Amino acid sequence: MSDRRIRYTKKVLKESLLELMAVKSIGKIQIKEICDLADVNRGTFYNHYNDQFDLLRQVQDEFASEVNALQDKRLIKNMSTLEMITELLNYFAAQLPMCKILFDTNGGSELISKLMNNAYDSFLDGWRQKIKKPSERQLEMLYVFISNGAAAIIRNWVANDLKETPQEIAQFILQATNYGSSSFVS
Repeated sequence: MSDRRIRYTKKVLKESLLELMAVKSIGKIQIKEICDLADVNRGTFYNHYNDQFDLLRQVQDEFASEVNALQDKRLIKNMSTLEMITELLNYFAAQLPMCKILFDTNGGSELISKLMNNAYDSFLDGWRQKIKKPSERQLEMLYVFISNGAAAIIRNWVANDLKETPQEIAQFILQATNYGSSSFVS
């Protein structure tokens, strides 16, 4: 099979999986359903993937790789944290249908964790420079607190069809991260 046909086959299988995940959880999706929707036979499916979970992992890995490339761009362009968060949110907005599915509890908890783990080292390096004498445990707890809060905000923003602009969400995340609830209370 030519590279172009392989790429096309993988593309339609991924699209079919995401379409099915919009209506049911990954554990309830059968290979036959994916293949029927993609108009691909089961043998072809198994040439590329072990099962529907393997296909989902590959979709998540590709998405995470694209997000990591955006994060790497921050270092190259020396972007501020606000610019970086805004750029990530713009990417999520451009991929809204896929993000709605992948960030949903049916398929998103692993992806959100993967994205947060990939950003762990760069965030900790930045905080080591800003926080006076932090312990590694304090940095770890701070990261867990902030990353889970940011992930929940992003998940909620995507689930609610991007009611705010990426810039507004980025500013909210940064304000909540830097100043906590005191910045919202008068």
